[in-house]
Amino acid sequence: MPTYVPPPSECVRVLDAGGTTEIAKGVCSGVSRQFRVALPPGSYIVEAGGEMQGSGDAAHFVPKRYTVEVQAGQWVEVATPPSRGPVP
Repeated sequence: MPTYVPPPSECVRVLDAGGTTEIAKGVCSGVSRQFRVALPPGSYIVEAGGEMQGSGDAAHFVPKRYTVEVQAGQWVEVATPPSRGPVP
């Protein structure tokens, strides 16, 4: 049986160090939802993954935020925590 591979989709936002201005978006692909975003050196906040919070009409999605420091010529790895529920 072939393995289902979800289509590429936008899944990551990169914000400035203050978390107010969007710098870039990332497109995830593959089963493990990998992404790459080229950035100049600096401090950034990466929004990747998250969860629904609240209840009823007040429920809303809250992204997980990771602070990263990008060095010239280096990669920064951001790994979202595994899902708490079953994975389809």
